[in-house]
Amino acid sequence: MNQIKLSLRAADEPRTIKEEAGMPLFASVFALHNVTKAGRKEAIPLTVKGSQDLARTLVTELRKGVAFVVEGQLAYFRKPETNRETYSILADHITDILPPKSCKPMP
Repeated sequence: MNQIKLSLRAADEPRTIKEEAGMPLFASVFALHNVTKAGRKEAIPLTVKGSQDLARTLVTELRKGVAFVVEGQLAYFRKPETNRETYSILADHITDILPPKSCKPMP
C-alpha cells in the first residue's frame, strides 16, 4: 500500500465528479507539491480525490490557493503513447486547511 502525507496548495478550483441530491459524493482538486519561491520548476502536479465527507470538504474548502495537508493512497500512471506521468492521491484525511496567501493591500 502506498500511503503518503503531503503538504499541498490547490492550483485550481475543486471539481465535483459525482453527486446525489445536490451533495458531492466524489470530488477532486488539482494541486501542486514542492512549489518554491523560485517558481514551479520543481513542483509536482497531482490530483487529490475524495469521497463522502472528504468530497464535501474538497468542494467547500479547497478553493484555488488554499494550502492543506492530505494523507492517503498514492497512485501513479504513465501513458505509454506519450510517456506523460500523472500522480493522484485518494484522500483518507485532509487537515491543516489554510486560506490562500493574502495579496498585498492596495495603497
